[in-house]
Amino acid sequence: MKIPSFLQPIFNLLTNPKKTRVVLILVLCCELILNFFIVQKVPYTEIDWEAYMDEVAGPLVHDEWDYTKLRGGTGPLVYPAGFVWLYGLLYKLTDSGLNIKRAQYIFIGFYMVFIFIVLNLYAIVIEQNSNNKDKVKGEKEQNNQNKSKNKSKNKNKNKNKNNKKQQNGKKQEKEQVKEKRSNVSSLLTKFEFQPWILLCLAFSRRIHSIFVLRLFNDPLAMLLFYFSVYLMIKNRWWVGCFVYSLAVSIKMNIFLFAPGLLLLMLKTHSFIKTIFLLAVCAITQVVLAIPFLLVNPLGYLNKSFELSRKFFYIWSVNWQFLPEDFFLSNAWSYGLLALQLGCYILFATKKWISHEKSYKNALNKGKVTAEHFIYILFTSNFIGIVFSRSLHYQFFVWYYHTIPYLLIKTKIHWVFQILILLAIEVVWNVYPPNAYASLALNLLHLIVLILLFLKPVPKPRSENTKKTN
Repeated sequence: MKIPSFLQPIFNLLTNPKKTRVVLILVLCCELILNFFIVQKVPYTEIDWEAYMDEVAGPLVHDEWDYTKLRGGTGPLVYPAGFVWLYGLLYKLTDSGLNIKRAQYIFIGFYMVFIFIVLNLYAIVIEQNSNNKDKVKGEKEQNNQNKSKNKSKNKNKNKNKNNKKQQNGKKQEKEQVKEKRSNVSSLLTKFEFQPWILLCLAFSRRIHSIFVLRLFNDPLAMLLFYFSVYLMIKNRWWVGCFVYSLAVSIKMNIFLFAPGLLLLMLKTHSFIKTIFLLAVCAITQVVLAIPFLLVNPLGYLNKSFELSRKFFYIWSVNWQFLPEDFFLSNAWSYGLLALQLGCYILFATKKWISHEKSYKNALNKGKVTAEHFIYILFTSNFIGIVFSRSLHYQFFVWYYHTIPYLLIKTKIHWVFQILILLAIEVVWNVYPPNAYASLALNLLHLIVLILLFLKPVPKPRSENTKKTN
């Protein structure tokens, strides 16, 4: 089946890597319209916003700087200091949190910045892959031309003419056969890095709800994280580490990227420079928390980085098939932690340095490709998601925008990749969470994780990559 002529321009736009930025702009325009429509037509749902406002009112209104005494309607404040400063600003901008509609419009702005950064990260990878393919294709064509020239010198002119006619005839036949099969094949059979992938980043119902209908802090932490990734890819590590630490100060889930980020630091920098980069992250946390550390340092550390916190079973999207007592047990928590650490070690030793063969060959070798950078970070986070003690609805934003990339790297048939992406979205929209949805989600996660382990890792460096420290 041949593509109808009136669809050909759309097909070319969505499959031509050189049109990536055009598709990016179109997606942004559609997203802006869609978000305004959602805010205007879909009712706001109160979940945590009022609790956030009560928590930040402690230091801003009541001059209370003891972190253990900061509370909201859902319980004590359990986020680091950056959360207080960010939502304190929103408290001021929204009339003490009472102007919900204004808050929603502000979150539309947050979402547009967020999706712009994410789309740009994918665009960088798409363009990088396209350039590499063009280079390889050019080299092959050059080699073929050189071979044909050498052969032509040793053959008779008449034979050459006949051979060329035969070769041209065969080429024309092959091209006709390919056209008859389908022009759509390049789009469907190769679920690879093409501009249409950008569309997959913008269709999630749950993600739009998390941003503009719930006003959670999770997407704001992820916004800062993706911006830090963009900066690091551009080799602006000092600022990138600062922004990364800001993201951690909004919510601790950003730590799930830390194992991969640490390895990338060591791959691209010396051990001493890595220590200084980590120091930037640590100093940022201290500076943000100074007012609270001066009043009750242990109280701040216990509450803002409370690793032993228990989650509500009723909101767990991923473990509803377990008995509640077992879900809340320390044995289950420690078991998941052991599996997570083991998986990190497995990927760090078998996958993330697979091209270099050993850590000795991998460390301090200079800048890596954008795709290698993103691959390590996204798989690091995904491992944490798979073995997470609990996933609540707003946690979907922790990894949704990494799924299209990870599915491409599994290299399974495009139909199964699309089905997995849709299935994950459907599961996250099941309300309330139930055992069947939880089982399905865990099965999908495990399938993707196993396939990622079995498939090759993007090369850390192209031939033109120079060592930069």
